[in-house]
Amino acid sequence: MPIATRRLVLALLLAAPAASTAQDAHYWTYQFGTRSNLLGGAVVGSAVDLSATFYNPGALSLVDERPVIASTKVFELSDLTFAGESDLNLNELRFSEAPGFFVGTLPFAFLGSHVLSYSVITRSQFKARLDETVVGVIDTLGLQGDFFGKVRFERDMSEQWFGLSWSARTGGFGIGVTQYLAHRSHRGTDVLFGEAFPARGGGAITLTETDFSYRNNRMLWKFGAAFEWMGASIGLTATTPSVRLFGDGRLELNRTVFGQDVTEDGVPDPFFVAGFGKNIPSAYKSPWAVAVGTALGRGRTRLHLSAEYFGKVGEYKILDAEDFIGQTTGDTVVFDLTTGLDPVLNVAVGLEHTLSDHFTGYASFWTDASARPDTDRFDPAMSLWDIVFVSAGAAAKIGTSELTFGLAFGFGGSDDVADGSRDRAVDDELVSGLFNGVDLDYRSLRFMIAFSI
Repeated sequence: MPIATRRLVLALLLAAPAASTAQDAHYWTYQFGTRSNLLGGAVVGSAVDLSATFYNPGALSLVDERPVIASTKVFELSDLTFAGESDLNLNELRFSEAPGFFVGTLPFAFLGSHVLSYSVITRSQFKARLDETVVGVIDTLGLQGDFFGKVRFERDMSEQWFGLSWSARTGGFGIGVTQYLAHRSHRGTDVLFGEAFPARGGGAITLTETDFSYRNNRMLWKFGAAFEWMGASIGLTATTPSVRLFGDGRLELNRTVFGQDVTEDGVPDPFFVAGFGKNIPSAYKSPWAVAVGTALGRGRTRLHLSAEYFGKVGEYKILDAEDFIGQTTGDTVVFDLTTGLDPVLNVAVGLEHTLSDHFTGYASFWTDASARPDTDRFDPAMSLWDIVFVSAGAAAKIGTSELTFGLAFGFGGSDDVADGSRDRAVDDELVSGLFNGVDLDYRSLRFMIAFSI
């Protein structure tokens, strides 16, 4: 296969559902809070700081020192590499600020042993624009001549959680609940274009464009319980599936093929199918989840362990536009944006060692499995790879404040990335058969700095 065609193979893979650094099918990619970041989120059974509003609201009332305000900043350098069967690789290196966390307590004296806190979490966030243009020659499937190919892949996704937490304690036992209002905004465009001008005359064109955008608002609750006894602690949480409030979106589809024998009867078959819908009610579902954790101390060292299981979300439609009749086919085209999530289990181990009254060291390990099903359908959830993270850092007390800093490294990958080619519903000569097995490697390096006052 000529170089131009092999380059197009890799470019087309950028339009596949799995081709992105977005962690939109993961739950544990990012951690929230000061010391919770350095413990890898292994704090379900540990009352370490105000991040308990997220990890275990039952432990919030057991936190000895509750600052009025706490905030974190995490900066991430991520690298994504595609390596296919051809002699060309494709790589993307990106530096950005990771999703953040802001939390505070309501200092009402009349609350007694009860605690009220508020929190704002950027649960997930991703922006990308990837494109590739190829000009050269093509020699495949009887099409020999000049060739132009272009792919554009864009995503802009963010989700914010606004929480209000309540917690109360009796001795060493605490219970609590956080109610979240979640707002999700997601838009994307995939454009695949190929144009050939064979030397024998004639020509061929393929255009596939999918464009979607939606907003969705929903509510969910996290319940927690925590218990401390003789230097050890244990925690248990349960997160409800989300409840839809309101939201809508738009969906656009255009699939066009000219100058190619789609039906293989020796005659070129023009193919044109296009649809557009707006103000479509949107739905977004998150799974139920249960988590358990413990923390054990000996001397100046404390071990933190946590595990969380996320349930399955069956296949459903985020946007369900009205079906339409294909302009050239006469067939009914199902017009929707569909997704789903597989069940996953994540585990975390954190180590905390007190070096002095003002300085504490941390190290951690945690897993982050992808919940995206291995499917060939077009799916707005893209990240198909499992990730493992390790981190190290420290916390220093400066007067009544605390400064936390550290580094985290994540790595993972996937073999034979699904290309979603069968979902294009057009078996045309210009682009079909060009997809080869591709391996993907993901790397992430993060620097975290946090403060509490």
